[in-house]
Amino acid sequence: MSFFTTIYQQIKRKLFGSKAPTTKEQISKISTISISFPESKISILDVSKQKQQDTQKTETIPTTSTVKNTYPSGYILETNAFFHFEDYTEILECANQIKNKLIDKPIYVLSKTKDEYVGKRCPKNRNELIRDNGYTGKKRDFNKTLKQLAESLGTDIHYVDVTNMSEIKELAKKSNQNLKDFGLHDADSIFLAFTKLTKSILITCDKDLIRCCNLAQCEKPIEFQGFIEKIIQPSPITVVLRERRTYRKNLRTQKINLTKKRRRNPWVKTMKIVRNSRRYK
Repeated sequence: MSFFTTIYQQIKRKLFGSKAPTTKEQISKISTISISFPESKISILDVSKQKQQDTQKTETIPTTSTVKNTYPSGYILETNAFFHFEDYTEILECANQIKNKLIDKPIYVLSKTKDEYVGKRCPKNRNELIRDNGYTGKKRDFNKTLKQLAESLGTDIHYVDVTNMSEIKELAKKSNQNLKDFGLHDADSIFLAFTKLTKSILITCDKDLIRCCNLAQCEKPIEFQGFIEKIIQPSPITVVLRERRTYRKNLRTQKINLTKKRRRNPWVKTMKIVRNSRRYK
């Protein structure tokens, strides 16, 4: 009330001195007079403007660091494809042609690939590679292969440690539960999760993983063997797989022939009869 009384006293002094307004003309003069508000009251209007500015500042919240924001879409080399660069020198030699077939995007290698290198060995020779019954050659060297591949491609390869990424672990666990019946396992679920979150393209030889990526609606994966077939004809992977099928076919034929010979041998039959008789005693 004291604020309005001071205004009224100012009007009264300017117009009438100590006399109060009585006629309609005197009262109408009041509406035309400019009133000077005390300076202490102007800050009240400024406070409301300041509040609006403060609210505008608080609305601009900085974005949190996520896998999607940190890593742009690119290409992810799965473990088997990474192994092939070490096992087949022909593929490593044509790395420049591989690079030309890919769009200019970053290439990622996940820490899961490095984990799978532990305790693994290279094939001792070509025959061991064809037989595929366990390799006894030199120990696999992840860092050396990574360096050679980067030099051959002529571009940087980004190593990503996914060990402590909660987003990757959560999506991998969920994907593993949903796609377990389609051949997805724990290691492959990490690659699928990173591919999904970054909207990247997975490069792999694993057909089960390719199927799971398609079911999870990831970007269309690149089947490594078919991809190399377009660059080198025939692909060294295809040649080894053909020789492996021939080797296993011959091995099965040898086993069948051996069992037939044993059945024809009467000495083998008598030994079986003796063993069976002892078993039932």
